[in-house]
Amino acid sequence: MQGRVMCKRSSSSKLFFYDLLGGGSKVQVKADARDSDMDDADFSKFHVGVKHGDIVVITGFPGRTSGELSIFPKSFIILSPCLHMMPRQKAGPASDNANLKKTDVWVPGSIRNPEMYNIKNQIKEDVVKVWKGF
Repeated sequence: MQGRVMCKRSSSSKLFFYDLLGGGSKVQVKADARDSDMDDADFSKFHVGVKHGDIVVITGFPGRTSGELSIFPKSFIILSPCLHMMPRQKAGPASDNANLKKTDVWVPGSIRNPEMYNIKNQIKEDVVKVWKGF
């Protein structure tokens, strides 16, 4: 499976969990040092270097962890490291607070709204016209 690392959690230096987003679906990856071909030091050194936003390829076998579908990797390859900080996932609608300022931030995996960008461009053009008139 190929996808982007959307979330990374470590349970210990020998156990890492990843949420991968690829092909419009999310899957959890459970990377355990006991199932890896690397020794413990190389395993933890490699997985500490994996960052939020990296694009990775994983081959392994499916299974369940606490009722959630997971992939147990045999090989874990970083195709493309993330060079710029990606925006974090937005909290769900239940945690919205009326006092907080809402921002229009695109989150990877969500659909962009082209109408919103057209409206923003029109507003920017109108502001430029006004400034040029002075």
